[in-house]
Amino acid sequence: MAYREPSASEVELDRRVIVAWRGVVMATVVTVVSVITAMLAHPIALGALIIAYVALAKTASHARWVAVHVRGMHVVIRERALFRREVVRELDASDVRRVGTDERCSTTILAADVASVELTTADGSDFAITSHLLGASHARALASRIAEHFALGRTTVRERPCDPSQRAHRRLGWVGVLPVLVIVGIAWSISAYREDASEGRLALVCRERCVFGGITCLPGGTLEGSYAPGSYAVALEDRVVQVPVVAGHRTTFECRHDAGIPTPVPDR
Repeated sequence: MAYREPSASEVELDRRVIVAWRGVVMATVVTVVSVITAMLAHPIALGALIIAYVALAKTASHARWVAVHVRGMHVVIRERALFRREVVRELDASDVRRVGTDERCSTTILAADVASVELTTADGSDFAITSHLLGASHARALASRIAEHFALGRTTVRERPCDPSQRAHRRLGWVGVLPVLVIVGIAWSISAYREDASEGRLALVCRERCVFGGITCLPGGTLEGSYAPGSYAVALEDRVVQVPVVAGHRTTFECRHDAGIPTPVPDR
């Protein structure tokens, strides 16, 4: 329907933003995971970012802004979605006998059910004045406000049972995400294993002042990290010691004036 600005004679009954918070939480958590793993330079970051983008895009596509106005005996519903023009639905309520909701199973993992607000006229015809909104509670609240304003009594609820195909479609949403999670997990495991196998650990226990890689370690401090195999210089007060690093091994070196060259041991 064509867009129309609300007139001064219209009275607002209800206004709400309907967002699938389940999708927002999922996108936020996965985004945090992708940021943390990116800082750790793990390949899981890309997979997590893709999952977060899919969850956020799905959530945004189902978000709705809905407002209910009345103008005399007319009900005006304004509904807006992201990147879509506002839709205005208007119906003469003088012939309305009942207000209710049409509820059915959701085909998305973002909500368990969806519902639209319906008006029933004197001849028994039903008119949907909203699209199917995520979460039946929102549609019930909108219907209650309309029924209360026009003194139409209690709202009615028409529930449509879930058929197997709808349940299968909703489960398919998780099925589509699971392979990505499995692939990302395998990639992370392989990356972690290869990193452990190709690098060695070097730990400095600073009994006395020493310098390693431009970092000064004072007495009582420690330095530890993973390094490629090779020989690394540790500067003591009176000499420089070449400390060996072996892939898959751990080398512990105590910074003190009488320290010898340490022997790497398998890192378990």
